[in-house]
Amino acid sequence: MKKWLAGIAATVIGGILVFWLTEGIQDWTRSKLMGKSNSPVSKVEIPPSPEKSLELGILAYDNKKLVEAFNYFKQAAEKGNPEAQWHFGEMLFHGEGVIPDTVKSLEWISKSAKSGFALAQSQFGNAYLTGSGVKKDSIEAEKWLRRGIMQDDVAGYYLYGQLSLPAFFRSRITKPEEDIKSLYSDCEKASAFLREAAEKGHASAQVDLGLLYLAGCGVLKDSQASIYWFGRAAAQGDIEGLNAFSAVLVSIYLRNNDKNFLKVAFAHLYSAHRVSNSPVILTTLNRIEKSLTTDELKEAKSISRKLFFKKEGKYRHGHFVESNEDHIRENDNHIRNFQKMN
Repeated sequence: MKKWLAGIAATVIGGILVFWLTEGIQDWTRSKLMGKSNSPVSKVEIPPSPEKSLELGILAYDNKKLVEAFNYFKQAAEKGNPEAQWHFGEMLFHGEGVIPDTVKSLEWISKSAKSGFALAQSQFGNAYLTGSGVKKDSIEAEKWLRRGIMQDDVAGYYLYGQLSLPAFFRSRITKPEEDIKSLYSDCEKASAFLREAAEKGHASAQVDLGLLYLAGCGVLKDSQASIYWFGRAAAQGDIEGLNAFSAVLVSIYLRNNDKNFLKVAFAHLYSAHRVSNSPVILTTLNRIEKSLTTDELKEAKSISRKLFFKKEGKYRHGHFVESNEDHIRENDNHIRNFQKMN
């Protein structure tokens, strides 16, 4: 009986196996004849184009995803995209999403500059101007900065203005009036380029132009113009601009004995101190504080809380990359209204 049952079981199992094998062979044959396959097709990843990698890199960078941005810029840079090469070089220089490497950084920035990307040309010129990774060379610096300027690069205008400025202005050291007069032509050349950058929203150029107006070097001495340009930089939250704007307001207070100027000066310095924690600003704040009553100090701090800084341009890797026309107009109106009040 058991043998009989075992025989039936073996016959059934054998039939099932034959059926599976037959059906499997038929399916395989049909798929071959019809050019189809029942197996899943694996998708082949197509890498993004250099332009797309650049776009994704900028998006990631602006969202502070630095490692992701670095990898996208690297992909596009290695495929020859000049703008991506600049970003890649700058990230290597600043150590954004990677360990800093100034040698490799300059290699990529120089590739970008030689391919005609304006920001890279200006930064390559700056490398020669400061001796960063290359030997200082004012002729090479001028050559590359001029190439950036030819493409209307804001950083190029600013850096070329810096190249033309007498050294004492670059180091913020004051000079006797007779020395300033002897350097008037150098300042005049510098002021033309600084003005181009300042009008487009470059905060450091605005501070330098304000200094030239304050000293009367390259331009007619004009305290109102210096207040305007320091004010534009201060309205962006620039530390040097806030410091210079406040210093001018303190000097007006000392001449007119009007505490309103002192309160506004304190408010701007107080805002600057919250951002930078600078010991120099703290010292000035302590000096001003001694000249204000408790109520005046409260009012000054209230003004400080109402200050709202608006950048006049977009910055990437610490460099000015494009202007924001709306913010330029707002800051311009704000400072001009302030001048009318005084």
